[in-house]
Amino acid sequence: MNKKRRFALLIAGLMALSACRGNVPALPSSSGEAPAQAATQESRGSQETSSIREITPEEMAAKPLSQGEYVEDAEGKKIYQGQGTFFDTFDTVVTLTYFAPDEETFQKYLTYTHDEFLRLHKLYDNYHEYEGLTSVMTVNRLAGKGPVEVDPDLFDVLAFSLDHYEASLGKVNIALGPVLSLWHEAREAAGVHEGTGSASGGQDQSETIESHGSASDKEARLPDLAALEEAHRHTDPSKLRLDKKARTVAFDDPKMALDLGAVAKGYATEKVAKGLEAMGLKNGLLSAGGNVRLFGNHPQGRPWKVGVEDPKTNDRDQALAAMKMEAGSSMVTSGDYQRFFIVDGKRYNHIIDPKTLYPGTLYPSVSVVTGDSGLADFLSTTFFLCNREEATQVLENYKKEGIDLGVIWVDFNNRVTSTDNLSGALEVRN
Repeated sequence: MNKKRRFALLIAGLMALSACRGNVPALPSSSGEAPAQAATQESRGSQETSSIREITPEEMAAKPLSQGEYVEDAEGKKIYQGQGTFFDTFDTVVTLTYFAPDEETFQKYLTYTHDEFLRLHKLYDNYHEYEGLTSVMTVNRLAGKGPVEVDPDLFDVLAFSLDHYEASLGKVNIALGPVLSLWHEAREAAGVHEGTGSASGGQDQSETIESHGSASDKEARLPDLAALEEAHRHTDPSKLRLDKKARTVAFDDPKMALDLGAVAKGYATEKVAKGLEAMGLKNGLLSAGGNVRLFGNHPQGRPWKVGVEDPKTNDRDQALAAMKMEAGSSMVTSGDYQRFFIVDGKRYNHIIDPKTLYPGTLYPSVSVVTGDSGLADFLSTTFFLCNREEATQVLENYKKEGIDLGVIWVDFNNRVTSTDNLSGALEVRN
């Protein structure tokens, strides 16, 4: 049984258990590289046994799986706690727990979540084109020849990424596609078979299925340095032309290629969250491959907590720390421990530094806590590639803009540190 199938079974089992008890047996992880947790709060109660049948590929690609039950809120009022999961967007597992007045309302929220994620997945996909839709792949094919009109949600994520380029010291470059494709090919040759959606091949593509290993010496090779340097000549983001009035994208360099892997899933998560809030969702948790976004407070009076995973063990039941989250906030992690390959005994992760053209090596894990999931995703990659002096500069840049950020670092000795503004909410367990 492949890893994706096994993880599908795990999620289904957790959901079945939670439906029986009204709570969920694990702490959700914000790791962008770790399996998303079907969890809403810290709960360590005994687990009931459950007979779990194997989920077929057809079911995984079909309608979202969902279960739920009526529970009492903190005031004793009956509300519906629904849990859902789906597997067919952003090469990840999306899990959610929403609280609604009734099951019908929950199903509306779930359907909207799935439909919007699927639509945005297609828009941000740099590996496929779709009839009647201009995806990133379509832009990469045509924008070097002239302006290409795009959907507002694609234009906006491009503009968002360029707007944050300078403040983040250029650590995330959505025009790094030519370089990233070489690393993608190297990982594929090494036996790290990545997905084919918009999150694949990215500067920090968040992935929920473990993708790592070492191939034979014949296969496991790093990209050629000369090829990386040549590719890097075509990654200048100033040559990406956005026309807001016409809503078009054009490349001054015909060999440029976009890749939104460091921002797409978080941006999509925030977009979906805003839509759900407009529909009336007030309480819940959405985890898209570990990009955790909260809605309101927990209606049963419990705090929302998100775990910081141990990068050495990937044991999500033994978090190194737990972050008590505020209503409407997000937490996203970038780490080196889920997607990597090994060459000559050295591990190379998937998060590529635009300056060195090689994977970042400063930390095994960095998490960002802020109000916007798209920004948290973008900046988790940024801080993963920043030394402490650079990180201080980035924090100062955003402080000047009035944006409150919290950062959690895990070093190679599993020591957890954070920015001062998180000290009262971060429970370190090591």
